[in-house]
Amino acid sequence: MKKLSLLSGQALDIRGVVEETADILEKGGVALIPTETVYGRVCRWDSDTAKEKIFRMKNRPRDKHFQMLAVSLAQAEEWGYKPDEASRKIAAVFFPGALTLIAPSSFGGHIG
Repeated sequence: MKKLSLLSGQALDIRGVVEETADILEKGGVALIPTETVYGRVCRWDSDTAKEKIFRMKNRPRDKHFQMLAVSLAQAEEWGYKPDEASRKIAAVFFPGALTLIAPSSFGGHIG
């Protein structure tokens, strides 16, 4: 089990952090994770309760959609992302990676 040393000198059990975060998300909670550019509030895409928590936390307008983080294009499609052929070709070259593609969604509007 790999441990990460914090600035305070304390070791952090990475597996424990991942398991605890997964548990929070499974229960409809919200977690804070680092991305390539920011620390982001995240939740399960299929949890309307958790999404509502993020809207309230950030005082975010309901018409400002969330960005979807997915491990693959196939997973994003399972959750309603509807890419065109050009998006599929770009994803084949750059995924997984730090790239946002915008496409229509099955719930109306577009999603990145």
